[in-house]
Amino acid sequence: MATLVDLLAQATEEHGNREAVWMRRGSGGDAWTYAELWRKAQNLSAFFHQQGIGKGQRVLVYAPNSPQLVATYFALFMAGAIVVPIDLRSAPEVTSRIREKARAHTLISGAPVPSELDRVQRLKIDTLPFDEPSASTVSREQGPGPAADDLAEIVFTSGTTGSPKGVMLTHANIAANAAAAATLLQDLHNFRALSILPLSHMFEQIALYAGLKLGATFNYVDSLTPNTLFEVLKERQVTMIPTVPHVMQLFYSAIEAEVRRQGKAGSWKLANRIATRLPFALRRRLFSRVHQRLGGHLEYFFAGGAYLPPELQVAWEKLGIKVLQGYGTTECSPVVSACPLDRRRPGSVGLPLPGVEVRLAEDGEILVRGASVTPGYFEDPEATSAALMEGWYRTKDLGVIDEDGFLFIKGRKDDMIPLPDGQNLYPEDIENALRQQLPIRDAVVFGLPRRQGVQLHAVVLPEPNQDGAPATSEEIAQAVRATNLSLANYQRVDSHQVWQGADFPRTHTLKVKRPEVLRDLSQ
Repeated sequence: MATLVDLLAQATEEHGNREAVWMRRGSGGDAWTYAELWRKAQNLSAFFHQQGIGKGQRVLVYAPNSPQLVATYFALFMAGAIVVPIDLRSAPEVTSRIREKARAHTLISGAPVPSELDRVQRLKIDTLPFDEPSASTVSREQGPGPAADDLAEIVFTSGTTGSPKGVMLTHANIAANAAAAATLLQDLHNFRALSILPLSHMFEQIALYAGLKLGATFNYVDSLTPNTLFEVLKERQVTMIPTVPHVMQLFYSAIEAEVRRQGKAGSWKLANRIATRLPFALRRRLFSRVHQRLGGHLEYFFAGGAYLPPELQVAWEKLGIKVLQGYGTTECSPVVSACPLDRRRPGSVGLPLPGVEVRLAEDGEILVRGASVTPGYFEDPEATSAALMEGWYRTKDLGVIDEDGFLFIKGRKDDMIPLPDGQNLYPEDIENALRQQLPIRDAVVFGLPRRQGVQLHAVVLPEPNQDGAPATSEEIAQAVRATNLSLANYQRVDSHQVWQGADFPRTHTLKVKRPEVLRDLSQ
């Protein structure tokens, strides 16, 4: 399985008549089998060849998730083109920079196109000929497929800071990561997934590619409203959701809000205490009403893309839903490590995937080497040489590895706060502690330089009280004081303020954009 085209060919051979992808459309749905997905991708690849889209040409893709988008990705791979995905939520200046840097041949769109992309030749995804021409015509017209070392994608990422950099990923990079991730998910054979993260994000892509290897079905929706999600969870008997921790928190907070609305907070707390002593099957019976709301079949979250508070993982597992936590970066295609299904450890991001090496630099920075690591950044040799050291990718994440080889993330190297006494403080530890206190929904902590040293300042995002009223300043102050009691002296928050917006500014993986929060703070 040298390329992503090989991956789909093998999956089609093994699971041809199984449903591969399904899309909610209004009150109905549209399903494609593996064989149909392969045929439609082949047909579209021939069309791209006729349009002059071929080997090595970069194609911007700006569209919401759908079976058509999946087929478009594979069609471009078959044509030897390079996919350059753009998240629909990208800021205009980011979209503009990606267009300038990519210098793409074509834009494939499935959504209203921002003015920043007007200058690129455009094809609309809903007008593409997925059902023409015949497979025999494809074989005559299309040239040789991609090689393992050919670029499959250039994924522009700026994380939470900086100008977007184009991460180059080869077919071999992504195929290797998909194969490794499939070993993690193999006990979930033929799982049914609900896709809610954009396919412009590598974590969602690798869940798809690994799932296709295993005969899974991926379900897409045309709306992310709660009612639509709950209906699809039930109708499609969804067993797994690849997601980010922020979405898991939103789901769980909604459950707790409904418990409070019904006046059952006391019985909810009692059930949670009992659940820790029960096997998973009995936990699901104990919280049967919750599971009915979640469709009755949901068994797993596959969490990645951001820090997962251990308390949130434990909370979901008390309900009888297992959480597979992973860690990765786009530069690693993206999954680096994950907890095996039978060795889940809250707080840890698990063991390195097969074929991935992880070690720590002297300062604790996580270094990664393996077949899934990027060859570098597109037309940026300076950034490439700074990030890659003798084949090791420097993640800028800090971690520790325990005696069993499990990796624990301490925080971002750039976010670490050095204190005057020589200690290093990780703001993530304080932020996680703040999130455990009502009415704080989220928090960002900064070390502000002062003449006497460093002032630890928290910007908090509150949630409404049980009766729906806004949290008072005294309630928030009390939550900060309660947090400080659980922290070491050097970690305690010195001052705080309330964020005035409905939410913090976030990346497409829902990480907080710390520089924007700090910029607002300084103003």
